[in-house]
Amino acid sequence: MTFRSAAAGLAAIVLLLGFAAPAVSQSNELQEAQQLLKQGQTDRAMERVDHYLETRPKDARGRFMRGIVLTEQNKPGDENLAAVPFDQDYTSSNISNNMRKRQYWQREHGVWRIVHEGVA
Repeated sequence: MTFRSAAAGLAAIVLLLGFAAPAVSQSNELQEAQQLLKQGQTDRAMERVDHYLETRPKDARGRFMRGIVLTEQNKPGDENLAAVPFDQDYTSSNISNNMRKRQYWQREHGVWRIVHEGVA
């Protein structure tokens, strides 16, 4: 093995580790939020998720976790009613819009249906 090929191999490893480290810290933030949520600490879980989303506002995993935390925070007392917050992205040739919405689902005769959707 020549010095040049060893240096190239080392550079490739360093480059891969540089890309892997942020991915590990990203997933750790969401895992920590999930653990806090399991412990019933919804406010702290939301802080972790919001911190995660500050630098990655379009990340689907983070936005999904945020919706889960919001649902837990606004959990209705009736088991046949569920509030589901979500972000709706709409893009067309001349319009781009991002809106936070909430749907209310109700179970009737074992079937869930949307009874209301509006801006959250």
